[in-house]
Amino acid sequence: DLMIKDAGKAKDLVNSCVKTVELSERQACDVFCLLHGAFSPLKGFMDETTYNAVVKDMRLPEKQLFGLPVTFDMNDVSSFKQGEKLLLKWKGENVAVLEASSIYKP
Repeated sequence: DLMIKDAGKAKDLVNSCVKTVELSERQACDVFCLLHGAFSPLKGFMDETTYNAVVKDMRLPEKQLFGLPVTFDMNDVSSFKQGEKLLLKWKGENVAVLEASSIYKP
């Protein structure tokens, strides 16, 4: 469960975001699957190492079987920097905060 239930902590997290992204339907589906554990054992979108392992061997780096690459796709990442937090919105509602731990183009 990746949900923050404490309203104060959630507000602080939202306030730490430097940019806002309105999710597409596909992105929103992936975010909600991550939040509710449907992509377990993932706790977030895949970084480059994990992505490459799944594409090459259909396994996570820890060797668990996982055949679906789960990435946050964007057309233009030039305005984002590694380490920044992005507020993810779906239909105008705050749904998640994404920390850009890795930015890459496969």
